[in-house]
Amino acid sequence: MTQGRLKRNGTTAARSTGLSYGVLGLAVGGIWWVVSSKLPPRDKPWRALLPGAVLVAAGVTVLEILSFFLVGPRLAHKSQIYGALGIAAMVLLWLYLLGRLMVACAIVNASQWEQRLENATSAPEQEADR
Repeated sequence: MTQGRLKRNGTTAARSTGLSYGVLGLAVGGIWWVVSSKLPPRDKPWRALLPGAVLVAAGVTVLEILSFFLVGPRLAHKSQIYGALGIAAMVLLWLYLLGRLMVACAIVNASQWEQRLENATSAPEQEADR
């Protein structure tokens, strides 16, 4: 009986953890969507910002999962060896990766936007050639 309860509680905990990472991804994606709408050029439609927002949401969620499941336990066991320097190095690495992710998402948004503009300008030319 107790083992069945533990099994159900473990499944419930896994579902709630997955749900919390999903909520984290949606929140971060929404925040990045709003922030990127304030960046120049401001005349782009909201759909042009969607690829970057999805990429930021997925990237931050992956960073959080890696930090929680891989780095956290290792750092907790070796805190006597590395101490505050290990924690500071981990925070700096996380911030570095987050910065790279944000730049990559801005590049994705810009390249998608340029591709749409090129397709929009080449479509009338192709129709005129016919």
